Amino acid sequence: PSCSLDALIAQVPEVLDTGAPLRVLAIDGLTDASNVGAVLRLAAAFGVSCVLCSSQCCDPFHVRAVRRSLGCAFHVPIAVGPLPEALRRLGA
Repeated sequence: PSCSLDALIAQVPEVLDTGAPLRVLAIDGLTDASNVGAVLRLAAAFGVSCVLCSSQCCDPFHVRAVRRSLGCAFHVPIAVGPLPEALRRLGA
């Protein structure tokens, strides 16, 4: 489910406790809902820790995005906001 950047940052220690490396996918300016959903499906398949969507990106929970993601949109933490700030705060 979509959350604020602060909430996502708070989840990072939990993600890091699994021993797996932190994998962050940043989506910038992708406006087609079907493409966003396909990217979310791939993110889940590759074990991405979280997905960051820019403000110019299509809503990751648009009906077409969720349908194309085959429900994976509900299994990967997603935050929407300014990418440079998010990446800087995650240390990427």
